[in-house]
Amino acid sequence: EKSRSKRDLDAMLDQLNIQVENPVAVLDQEEAKKFLMGKEEDKYAFFIKATELERLDQTYASAVDNIQDLEETKNRVSSSMVESKANVKKLYKEWQEFQELEKLEDKILDD
Repeated sequence: EKSRSKRDLDAMLDQLNIQVENPVAVLDQEEAKKFLMGKEEDKYAFFIKATELERLDQTYASAVDNIQDLEETKNRVSSSMVESKANVKKLYKEWQEFQELEKLEDKILDD
């Protein structure tokens, strides 16, 4: 049974572990000849792509960016928490003063 569906093709590529983006997986004879006669820079670029170091480098760079974003968020939240803690302390002190006033009022009313 033949299928022309992209989903079927993707499933077959996954099943057979064929990585189309990897130049080693689809290197025909003509491309191999060009590779062997190519410049050192081209061979290095080929190596980086074939070993997926390029993808790994991109993933690493993305992770570093995410870490920096998270640290900025943490610092922003920490600074706002300092202000909030100071406000909570102030409000707690006021609440305690009101509690003392209520006790005094109750004491005056009881006498």
